[in-house]
Amino acid sequence: MREASVRSVERWWSTVLGVPDDELWCGTTLRPHSPTSPLSVYGGWWVVWSSTGGLHVSLPPGACEPDDELLGDTHRRTEPSVWRAVARERRLRVVGPSVHAYLDRAPAVVSTTASAAADGAEVRRWDPRDLTDLRDRVGPGAWGESGFRDVDPLTDHCFAVVIAGTVVAAANLTPFDGAPRDVGVLVAPPWRGLGLGARVGGHAAAYAVRHHGLARWRALSDNRASLTVARGLGFEPWCTQLALR
Repeated sequence: MREASVRSVERWWSTVLGVPDDELWCGTTLRPHSPTSPLSVYGGWWVVWSSTGGLHVSLPPGACEPDDELLGDTHRRTEPSVWRAVARERRLRVVGPSVHAYLDRAPAVVSTTASAAADGAEVRRWDPRDLTDLRDRVGPGAWGESGFRDVDPLTDHCFAVVIAGTVVAAANLTPFDGAPRDVGVLVAPPWRGLGLGARVGGHAAAYAVRHHGLARWRALSDNRASLTVARGLGFEPWCTQLALR
């Protein structure tokens, strides 16, 4: 990514984690939520690590801290199973882990495959309130993971692929760092594997980059389909994050 984009992303993580710029992704930090961080009103933990080796834990004031042995073990501390054990001890549950990835240029063009109908589909702006059929077809889990559960129909952006009058794929843009840059994608089960997620997700990402300079893609680390789409569009993985709450 461009240097300005890197600085923007790093500034956001530094603010959220309450970690000074020169400590970000360097070694291990453990501290209460910063009062100036968006996490200041969050009752759970955030655990974030980078492939460079840094790990940061932001937790509610007064929370029982994990032991020093865990945080000092570079092999164990990024294992989700270890954090699930920590959560069980504290009667919390783990949400994630999720991969955060970013893009600051026009996304790669990904062609649809295997279906003439899909190949001729167009992406349109869409009212998220008119996605009840898609919501029912994908189920509450996918609906929530994609971010549609939190979409504000009055302010957030939504795009859809419509075939024969039916929405078969959709993407949203919700706020990241003060602008609609966070991409969420859904594809109806019968239409998966045809490249429609890449098409509608790429359209949303292109809008975010064109108007706001940056797009973010988040996906559970075991959601290979979503991560494959993001990689194909050119998103760069940045870090992995999980929550205990």
